[in-house]
Amino acid sequence: MTLNKIKSLRSSVALTQAAFAELMGVPFRTLQDLESGQSNVRDVHMKAAKWAVLEAAQNNLKGMHIPEEVIEVASRALETYALRDSCPICGRPGAKMAPSTGGDYSEYTCENCGTFRISGTAEAMWGNTAPVARFRALAEAKSKISPSSNDVPMIMSYHLK
Repeated sequence: MTLNKIKSLRSSVALTQAAFAELMGVPFRTLQDLESGQSNVRDVHMKAAKWAVLEAAQNNLKGMHIPEEVIEVASRALETYALRDSCPICGRPGAKMAPSTGGDYSEYTCENCGTFRISGTAEAMWGNTAPVARFRALAEAKSKISPSSNDVPMIMSYHLK
């Protein structure tokens, strides 16, 4: 059953085996062996594959579908591990909030998510937003800026709808 599950997760984000293996944190050959049935799929492999799907979402890969079971895992993890000084997107502890510049937004820097801003209106809506919607909002905000620019992505309220 789990034999094709990893391949199914990889297919849901339309990544090559090499790219998915890198996001899982396993060698390319390991992923090949898991998908072909030459190696047994263990719980740790499934967790790494689900994390890789979330990483792909955060990296703004277009045209992907995040499986419901991955959304559930991410939601539980964010609810369990969210801390006051944690990133409002991924929940990772140690996110730094920049001092207010007088604008109607908050700016954060996280090792996972990078530097981003959240408008005051979006932040007011934040508590009622599913964690996966936060990842999608950041991905959408990132897609609005040029990769070569130094602009900081801004999550607006319309990204959360």
